[in-house]
Amino acid sequence: MIPISQIRPAKKFGPGYFIREQIELRSWTQDELAEVTGFSQKHISELLNDKKPVSLDMARVLGEVFNTSPQYWMNLDTGYRLWAQAEKSDKEAVADIKAQIYERMPIRDMVKKADFLDQIGRRAC
Repeated sequence: MIPISQIRPAKKFGPGYFIREQIELRSWTQDELAEVTGFSQKHISELLNDKKPVSLDMARVLGEVFNTSPQYWMNLDTGYRLWAQAEKSDKEAVADIKAQIYERMPIRDMVKKADFLDQIGRRAC
């Protein structure tokens, strides 16, 4: 059985999907959203395509424009970014392996014994 920590949704929708829903409800265009928010059309396009993360400033503006909390937009973005980056980096993979080894084996004792055996080996020579 797969541990619950390893289960992930097949698709996670980014904030762009929800922003697009909001502008469709209002019958706005991307250009109109750019005008209302004061952000560039390029910035809005990148946001709608989930290529740019939601900044704190953007979350506050979206909260005001769509009558939601800034936290809502930050949570959507953070959840999406975590999902998108779910593949472990090399550092994370190494840390996971080390944690499993340290959890199952007396590494500290093994290192002490290796040092002790090294010292004995040097004395014997």
